[in-house]
Amino acid sequence: MIGDTRIGQTESVYTAFIHQMEKEKITTIINLGDAISTPGSPTEWERLLEITGKGKTLHVALGNHDVYDKASLDLYTKLFEKQPYYSVEKGDTLLIFLSTEMPQQWGKIIGEQLTWLQAELKRAFVYKLVFLHRPPFPTTFGTGHGLDRYGPDRDKLHQLFVENGVALVVAGHEHLHHRAQKDGFAYVITGGGGASAAHVP
Repeated sequence: MIGDTRIGQTESVYTAFIHQMEKEKITTIINLGDAISTPGSPTEWERLLEITGKGKTLHVALGNHDVYDKASLDLYTKLFEKQPYYSVEKGDTLLIFLSTEMPQQWGKIIGEQLTWLQAELKRAFVYKLVFLHRPPFPTTFGTGHGLDRYGPDRDKLHQLFVENGVALVVAGHEHLHHRAQKDGFAYVITGGGGASAAHVP
């Protein structure tokens, strides 16, 4: 797992990450968003895929530098042949990838996506893991930087995780690593993939 690689602005950390993956024969990558630097840039997406290389599975939890409007979202779905939110089954584990950047719904999990998520979380899996870009509970950058900007929506999402036995929620967006326990499961931020540690725009 890696977040905030910002290909187009920087690529050295992601390149080193891929080399280490290949050395350890790991073939699945979960990118916690801001994979590229400029929303909707085909050049940056192509460079990300070029560095990633062949023979790997890449999942992206879309970030604010990946998509912003319908055009940038359409480009992503065309390139990756995936919807902006989806799930993957791995044995007894369900991996759920959410989009905190749906056009006109930035920083929220609401509407059709929330309805879909409610149904997915009812499925019978031993482990349910959730991946998204903006953290529900951000750390060092003050309130309003993650999903906490819309507190009631964030609280509803957290309660949904609690009620349905989610084991782990992993986010990016803040350019750091942080882990905290809340109501019996872990929230992790892993956004140290190359973007500046000094600030988060």
